[in-house]
Amino acid sequence: MDHQKAVDWIEVIHEDVEDLGISNQIFRQLHQVVRNNQKFQTSPWMFLDWMAATFGHSVVLGVRRQTDTDSSSVSLQRLLSRLRDQPNLGVCQFSREDVGQDLALLQSHVAGIEHYADRKVAHHDQRGLGSPHPTWEDVNCCLDLLSKLVNKYSAVLTGSQLSVLPATVGTAWQQIFTYPWLDFAQEDPGAA
Repeated sequence: MDHQKAVDWIEVIHEDVEDLGISNQIFRQLHQVVRNNQKFQTSPWMFLDWMAATFGHSVVLGVRRQTDTDSSSVSLQRLLSRLRDQPNLGVCQFSREDVGQDLALLQSHVAGIEHYADRKVAHHDQRGLGSPHPTWEDVNCCLDLLSKLVNKYSAVLTGSQLSVLPATVGTAWQQIFTYPWLDFAQEDPGAA
């Protein structure tokens, strides 16, 4: 791997981790909206359960994507492995030991999520899960670590950070909830 390829990889990884962080913030804010609205307490939870499951599967696969070691994959784990083996690729100096420690930290933090993704989300493994489901806190810790490592290695490879992760989404996206989603006054076009 040459320096430019490492920079290209960190840019791809940064974008992916940024998207995961934005999705996580929106989901957490939405969860708070639901918890703070009494009307949701008596409503059927099917939509909210679906939304949580869809987000959960998406973020678990996103974390898993950053640990993929397939030779055709661009992932944080593969990048760190290469940087450990070629520590002269960055514009800043770092040691093999430092990168090795970061790689081990990444692997230890994502192990449960990776296992869940492989056995439950990406495949229905005959052996079952065999360990507890990861918690939302596990997911949040992984996303925090991914952001920290991407920030660190974007600075190492480029001499400056790409936009700092996690990105801040604010609350403007919540505007969609300020108007009714269904207009019961209009005839249902599918009811013909």
